[in-house]
Amino acid sequence: MSDNGQSGEQPKTWTPMTPPPAPPATGQNLLVRLVIGVGALAIMGFGLMQMGEGLGLLTGGGGASSAGLVNRSFDPANPPPLADPAPALFAHLQKVAGNEQLPPDAKQAIDAMVAESRTGLPQRLDEITTLVGVTSQGRHIVFDERVMFNTRIDNLAAWRANALKQMTPSLTGKICEPGNERAAQFMRQYNVTIWHAYSMNDGNPPLFIEVPPQQCGG
Repeated sequence: MSDNGQSGEQPKTWTPMTPPPAPPATGQNLLVRLVIGVGALAIMGFGLMQMGEGLGLLTGGGGASSAGLVNRSFDPANPPPLADPAPALFAHLQKVAGNEQLPPDAKQAIDAMVAESRTGLPQRLDEITTLVGVTSQGRHIVFDERVMFNTRIDNLAAWRANALKQMTPSLTGKICEPGNERAAQFMRQYNVTIWHAYSMNDGNPPLFIEVPPQQCGG
């Protein structure tokens, strides 16, 4: 269950998704765990995007990123109670991954990478973003990131549209840069799609940013 505020005070953390049991540490798993991890997959926090000077300026837009919004604006002086994003994350994985059965080698490698990526969580990424969990289904891996807005946002639909526009190439570029070649190779080898799920304290559904393996070349 999530840590929802009952006294009007905004909670500072969410409970991460419940992970499945970790796979046994076989020789193959250990190799993957040594070369693929949270750092190699280049997690990025929203604070790095300088919300007030970049993502926060747009006044138009919306599009697909505004679908299903519960709240249209955010005021840090009167934040909504934090909800549990886990059901939305699991629903997203079910939608994109379905019930595909993986070959044993792919399942073992993906499970090992996910287990290693959970080591040391939660991890503070910047002043407003925390990585709290990693989970997967089929060939899709979701990084569960929580964002605690601390400034007013008058148009969340525009903010989300601009976030998708700016963050998607930034996240793709980080994963595909030369220093992360092993991560890109892992994604291509097992046809793995990375999803960044940003859950904000604005009371709206998570924002999903997709990084498919094809983005890192053949």
